[in-house]
Amino acid sequence: METNYLAATSVNDIEVFKLFQIINDEITKLDKPVIKNDEDLLKGFPGYVTFEAHSNVITDVSIAPDGAVMCTSSDDGYVRFWNTAGLTEDKTEIPNTLHEWYPHDNAPVNCIKFLDNYQVSDPDIPYWRFLLTAAKQTQEIKIWCTVKWNCLQSLSFHMNPMSPLNNHSIPPQMKLAVDQTGNYIMITDINRRVLYCLECCSEFGESEQGPFSNGDCSIRSINVCLIDTPILSFHMSAVKGKCSLEAH
Repeated sequence: METNYLAATSVNDIEVFKLFQIINDEITKLDKPVIKNDEDLLKGFPGYVTFEAHSNVITDVSIAPDGAVMCTSSDDGYVRFWNTAGLTEDKTEIPNTLHEWYPHDNAPVNCIKFLDNYQVSDPDIPYWRFLLTAAKQTQEIKIWCTVKWNCLQSLSFHMNPMSPLNNHSIPPQMKLAVDQTGNYIMITDINRRVLYCLECCSEFGESEQGPFSNGDCSIRSINVCLIDTPILSFHMSAVKGKCSLEAH
């Protein structure tokens, strides 16, 4: 059975829902699923867990396509990998921490994204192999290998110190999104009205550990587009094989 997870954050706490267990299979007379109420969840209903994930405010959360791991970031500078496989039908456990580290030298991390292709389900290609982290209001981006936990690539945005005092001298304020294929990263600079499109390429190789045990992921190209108005928020989705961008 396909499993969908939902994660919600509140300050430094996180709630994780295994949806097909939370939503009862029984159908009411109104032809609507019976949803467990708060009291059921607080009693330890299977498929739900809440716990303190960080010592400071949680800034972002991402769940891998297979639901096996969850990743959280925080103002404390930590990024943590969690084993969500503990959320099984017969028990509810606080997930184990698989790995934790400071990806940006103790700086608060404001964004994390798995660089998986959510549109292709190939059992031969591993999930959650590559992770993107961002800090300093997304002015600093890093791509990580979650096998060796080494940084594969680092990218930084800087203002020009020689520019006159105008909009170009305002520090960047960036927002980031990744499309469902993991091949494109869109970044908008709110202050300077710039839109960046980054093409990301993932490769899986072989080593002594077996097929797909080695690989690389990196940003191969960057396109820059000047826009008339700031983009405060946006969402990327794929429609009929093409990338669609909705901006506000």
